Amino acid sequence: MDIKVQPMGDYQTNCYIVTVDKKDFIIDPGVDALRWIKQNVTNPVAILNTHGHFDHVWSNTAVQNEYNLKIYTPKDDNFMLEKDPYGMGMPPSCADVLIEPDEEISISNRISNWVNVYRVYRSDQWTYIH
Repeated sequence: MDIKVQPMGDYQTNCYIVTVDKKDFIIDPGVDALRWIKQNVTNPVAILNTHGHFDHVWSNTAVQNEYNLKIYTPKDDNFMLEKDPYGMGMPPSCADVLIEPDEEISISNRISNWVNVYRVYRSDQWTYIH
C-alpha cells in the first residue's frame, strides 16, 4: 500500500491517493485537486468522500469527468454535494454510490468498511475508511 497526501485550498484539506494492488483510490478531492491527482495516479478506480463538506468534495465533478469514476459518499451527506449548502460556489456533484452507516462495500475487489464516528461537540457524522 502506498499513501500520497496533499493539502488543498485555503483550508488545506488533505486529499489522499491510496494505492493498493496498483489501483488508486482518490479520497476527498478538495479545492483544485485535479492537477495534483493527474500527476500522481496511474490507475484510478474510485472517488471516496469521507463526508460532504465543500473542502472535501470540491473537485468531485472534475475528477469524475477526467477519469469516468464512481463517487462513493455517506448517504446522509449527499445533499451537501448537490446543493452547496455553505454557499462557497462549489461545483455540484452527485454520488453514484450512497454508503449506509457501518455498511461494508467492495470496490474493485477490495473490501472497504465505512464506519461513522461522531464528534463530541457537533452532530456531524465522519467516515473512517480502512
